[in-house]
Amino acid sequence: MLDMKKRFFTHLAVLLILVFGLVPAIYGQSTAGEAGGNGVAASAPDYSHPQVAVLVEGLRNPGEMALLPDGSLLIAENGTFNDDFSAGISMVTADGQIGRIVSGMPSIDRDYEQIGSAFIAFDAESNTLTGLFDDVGMWVLAQPADGFSPGSQPFTVQDVDITHADPSLAVNTTFAPEGYYVDSGPTCPNLDNPGAVRTLGEGGAVSVLFDNLAVPVTIVQGPDGTLWLLEFGQYDADGDCYDDDIYYAHSGRLSIITAEGTLHPVIRDLNFPRAVLPLADGSLYISEMRDGEILHVTFGDPVEDMAFVPPTIDVAEPVYNDIEDMDAVLAAVIAEQGLTAYPGQDMLNNDPELVELGRQLFFDPIMSGDRNISCATCHHPALAMADARQLPIGTGANGLGPERDYVSHIIVGPEYEDVAFRDVEIPNPAIGELVPRNSPTILNSALLAVQFWDGRVDSYLIGDPVTTLETEVTDLGLTDPLVVQALFPVVSRAEMAGETFGDEEPAYIRELIVARLMNIPEYQAAFRQVFGTDEMTPVQVAAAVAAFEREMIFTESPWDDYVAGDTSALTEQQKRGALLFYGQLNDDVNCSVCHSGDAFTDLNYYSLLVPQMGPGKGNGASHREDYGRANVTFDWRDRYQFRTAPLRNVALTAPYFHSGIYDTLEEVIWHHSNVWAAIVAYEPTQHLSAFLARQVVALNYEQLVNYVPEELANGLPLSEQDVADLVAFLNALTDDAAADLNYLVPESVLSGLPLDELPTALVVRSEGDLSLTMNSNLLATPYANSDGSGHWLMIDTSNLMAGSRVEVVLPDGQMFAQDITPESRYLSAEDQVIACDLGASTYAASVLVTLPDGNEILLNDVAGNQVIQVTVQ
Repeated sequence: MLDMKKRFFTHLAVLLILVFGLVPAIYGQSTAGEAGGNGVAASAPDYSHPQVAVLVEGLRNPGEMALLPDGSLLIAENGTFNDDFSAGISMVTADGQIGRIVSGMPSIDRDYEQIGSAFIAFDAESNTLTGLFDDVGMWVLAQPADGFSPGSQPFTVQDVDITHADPSLAVNTTFAPEGYYVDSGPTCPNLDNPGAVRTLGEGGAVSVLFDNLAVPVTIVQGPDGTLWLLEFGQYDADGDCYDDDIYYAHSGRLSIITAEGTLHPVIRDLNFPRAVLPLADGSLYISEMRDGEILHVTFGDPVEDMAFVPPTIDVAEPVYNDIEDMDAVLAAVIAEQGLTAYPGQDMLNNDPELVELGRQLFFDPIMSGDRNISCATCHHPALAMADARQLPIGTGANGLGPERDYVSHIIVGPEYEDVAFRDVEIPNPAIGELVPRNSPTILNSALLAVQFWDGRVDSYLIGDPVTTLETEVTDLGLTDPLVVQALFPVVSRAEMAGETFGDEEPAYIRELIVARLMNIPEYQAAFRQVFGTDEMTPVQVAAAVAAFEREMIFTESPWDDYVAGDTSALTEQQKRGALLFYGQLNDDVNCSVCHSGDAFTDLNYYSLLVPQMGPGKGNGASHREDYGRANVTFDWRDRYQFRTAPLRNVALTAPYFHSGIYDTLEEVIWHHSNVWAAIVAYEPTQHLSAFLARQVVALNYEQLVNYVPEELANGLPLSEQDVADLVAFLNALTDDAAADLNYLVPESVLSGLPLDELPTALVVRSEGDLSLTMNSNLLATPYANSDGSGHWLMIDTSNLMAGSRVEVVLPDGQMFAQDITPESRYLSAEDQVIACDLGASTYAASVLVTLPDGNEILLNDVAGNQVIQVTVQ
């Protein structure tokens, strides 16, 4: 939108020298043509019936464009306007490949620059690309010998030769053919200065050709001499200079300047267009900033729009290698890939006071703006440190997991911007809102150098400097990605910031949280004890939370026992699944290419054509898409790419993918086996609630066809038995101790705010066809000891057959055992509930149920004051 600093007159002279000589080159062709006075076309050609097609969408505020001699299109992207390094140049090749060739350019703050002034030109004679970007100045980049390519690593600001380093050159001016001057119009603080086109006559005399225009941004001359005028859009002259809402969407216009000196509108309803590029065949490219689109405009009879037909993958029949000794082959794989058993055990924190402080903060709603959600709400021990939902419900709700639902009213905090409503109950503004991505488990997250689905917290290796999109955080120089990730959920409005903190700057939100903690004497004392100072900082808060999260290392699985040398730790089926997983049984199936290493992830990013559901990240023309990794790199190639999911304990953390669109591992594997068939056949109502099914967004598969991972391009030849064997192997990655972590939940938090209530019907999975169903806190109070210090575990055995046995082991080794018979000592013969007194202990070390056929169900570390209902499924 508008450049409110408006330094045009100061720099006009130098810009004319620098830029006007480049105007012909930006089109890759001569601007000469039959024209009347001042270069105006002698007569307006027949430009009726314009046909508008979207060439590409999803760019970051695209502006000026240029053509390469081979017909490839270069597009200057102004970036996000969020004071970051998201600006750059994208390339669209003749065969439809899209990607950045220059990236990491500064994008200034939207408060000061809103139309965008990034300029590019390509000189075919010298094979050089010239650019003009904010805070860089004018620069030149020589084209590589093999040409620019969107498949290569993008160039950065360090690779260009800066010819004029004055950043103030990058002002919001427009470049017009000689003799014309475009005045965009309004300046702050007044918006009543209409846009105009002026002509420059002899002796510098200026005359108005057109006025009262809707923010004109450019005049260009086509190969035939036609002059095109582009208007950005209409605006509210009574509005706020720095408010985007003063501009009306779809109010831009493209017109021809006729020989008679009139404007002939050709296309209306453009959505904030920034540049127009005439082509030799008479068609045009137009960049639209808000939608991130490049439009291709042709004239004449409409061309039939051919619907995109997804590719058909003919998946071959599986062909298997003969393997006589499965253990020997797997041993060779383990050695070749350097796999180790029980990774991360050495990372467990040895500072119990820091861990306890982190536990308090992790479960305390004081960390959220409206004080109604904690970190644990979406990463709860009862749900394998995730939330068992497709997409989380963040602030403005209560309950856990699938039972979480919105509340009608919330009480905003004392920091709320409207003083009159502080600490007052108001209608909940978050009803219907969802967090855009599935809540990943915190289990073993300490093993990962890359955090979040899109990798926006990234270090090359754990211990290296961590980079983020927030410059202030990157500048802290932190080297622990787990600490850095803890700084971000609290500043997300949908997750934890809520209505109270709203859209405040992230750094300020963190300071508000620290101020809250400073006002609680118990937290003051705890921070002083741990850090040895009365100072409290956001980094200290994050360090404490990360210390608690680092305790969530659960890597003692059957697979680890096997890697350690116990060949009996895996079943025959699991071994066959492992051979498939590691590419030994079928040469065309190798899951470990991406799910590699001890954490079962290469920490890379892939587009798997996963259906998109929910609010998205505001991307695309619908503003409901999620471009994934591209929101970090700003490179079109990375759209819809997400981090390879780690697979340890994956059987406990359904649903799957970034949008949570599959409930079972079988469905996930079948999706991988034929991504195009899966996306075509996906029926939302078979997987999602009616509310979520309505929110599924159709992706632009035509533009994604070039970005399907090579490993999946031909499909994976799998049989039903193969899928079952792979699932069996994935189950072998489960640490049994991770199945029930409720002992981690504190009885209270230092703020005194209430904890989340446990779900009333939580299923805790175990191997095989057996499961335990845990119901929360139904009988604890009536059977508490008289002094109030005791804890109880109630076991409902009404679904167990006679001949079963229940054993409860306390942390000190004491054991309670009960054989299930018609005469068992029940609290109630009707309910068949057994009471186990835990004494002073808050949890049972284990609950073991042995069935009459010898099958066992083992649940470790079971929190007290629970009712365990044992069922066989």
